[in-house]
Amino acid sequence: MHLRARDDKDLTISTIAGSLLGLAAFMLAFTFAIVSERYDTRKSLVREDAIAIRTARQRTDFLPEADRGEAVELLRQYVDLRVKFAEANTLAPTSVETFLSEAERLQDRLWNMAVVNARKDMNSDVAALYIDSLNEVIGIHAARVAVGIQGQWLRAPCRRAWRELARTAKPSDLPCGNSHLQNGHALAHQGITT
Repeated sequence: MHLRARDDKDLTISTIAGSLLGLAAFMLAFTFAIVSERYDTRKSLVREDAIAIRTARQRTDFLPEADRGEAVELLRQYVDLRVKFAEANTLAPTSVETFLSEAERLQDRLWNMAVVNARKDMNSDVAALYIDSLNEVIGIHAARVAVGIQGQWLRAPCRRAWRELARTAKPSDLPCGNSHLQNGHALAHQGITT
């Protein structure tokens, strides 16, 4: 009779442990799928960003001589800013705000320069090409911010869920405590398998 009660208790513990392990496996698979997708998206956006910046740089040749040098310099500063932010490897709010405001300042200056030149000749296909490439640089920047920076801040709830699962899965937090581990160990020494 006493052995039967112990088996029932061990069965209950095994069921709880199996359920927790199943939940952990599901969450792990789900997390890896999300991370893999985000990594691929970020990698693709970096590639698209580099191509867009290179295209905008090449199309600065369509600008009048007076603006061409300034546009090239602004694009160089923009690339330097992007590299500096990536190398800093921090998402501290002050760092992010500084980066975003400086990037926006450079983008605004490039855009205003393009608009002034487009207004000089409203039918210019050449001006439209430069504006299109600049538009793409700005759009891809916005996508990278959304995926990279804002995505970091949105992952906090997922971290909390993992911490809660880890806390719940501790044997000492289970209803019967560590006794099932000690009982199982004692039974194994007696040659009885559970």
